[in-house]
Amino acid sequence: MKCPHCGAEFNVPSGVTTAVCPYCGTTINLKTKEIEAEHYAFPIIYDTNKAYEKLKSIVSRQFGAPADLSKASNLTFRQLHYLPLYIFFIEGRALCKEVEVIETESVAIPALTMLPLEIPAKYRFPVRGRMYFKPSLVEAGKYYTPTMSREEAEKIAKMKIYYRLLGEVKLACPGSPIEIDCKYKGLVHYPIWELEYSYSNERFRGIIDAVCGEVFYAEYPMSTFHRTLALGLAAGMIIGGLIVGIGVGLFLKSIATSAIGGLIAGIVGAIPPLTKSAFRKQVYRPKLHAKTSKVKVPSSIVNSGIDILSQI
Repeated sequence: MKCPHCGAEFNVPSGVTTAVCPYCGTTINLKTKEIEAEHYAFPIIYDTNKAYEKLKSIVSRQFGAPADLSKASNLTFRQLHYLPLYIFFIEGRALCKEVEVIETESVAIPALTMLPLEIPAKYRFPVRGRMYFKPSLVEAGKYYTPTMSREEAEKIAKMKIYYRLLGEVKLACPGSPIEIDCKYKGLVHYPIWELEYSYSNERFRGIIDAVCGEVFYAEYPMSTFHRTLALGLAAGMIIGGLIVGIGVGLFLKSIATSAIGGLIAGIVGAIPPLTKSAFRKQVYRPKLHAKTSKVKVPSSIVNSGIDILSQI
């Protein structure tokens, strides 16, 4: 399509309702072909130096990381990624014993069908602190245009409040009606750092939130000593499991069966340290947000945003 603001031509993924010009940053509504004003961006709070220091502070605390990792490593590559997010204001209501239960939340949903970086699937992007988008930001980093439609993102946003209300209604007053209302607040581009550092002639990557400094993903080396230690621990667990199995077998007069059971238990327990010892390059990932249990959401809630849940 042709940008109505700068006149540049660019490709638009099929199925999306909003496009962003990669040359000037203008947001266009594909249905009306008009420029949308609700386009925001988050400021960079963690610049390259702060992001790199945060990355080093995380990897240097990991098991087996060399003692001189923080001082002996050097930043070799940096790339700022601006990921598009749809912002919605969601309001859910449920009438429970003549008392109306209300849940509200502003949520940010990634506008990409597949994230280009290692970001936790359930990461809650902040929605406060955004500012109006400036075209100059396009030149500051790698800029992404939405590949997911606003309607699809809206369904995901509605489910977030639905799951929260469902738990309360299910416990207090099963069968009560649930209503979900969703308002679109605009498109925001969110900055994420991709950094690469070298240590002992090897390179390692890290992904850092440029707004709050959260480290999503980090690679780091494990020292030879700690790899050997992990291998010894794994071997000890396998041998220990076998000995315990034989001991139990002598007591139960079933040595072969118990020995095999103890060996299997030892091998299972040895898998984590054995995995650690097998690779010099290790990976850190934060444990963010517990998984949401799978609950079937009525299609009418997802499609229209307002419906009555007759059975829970």
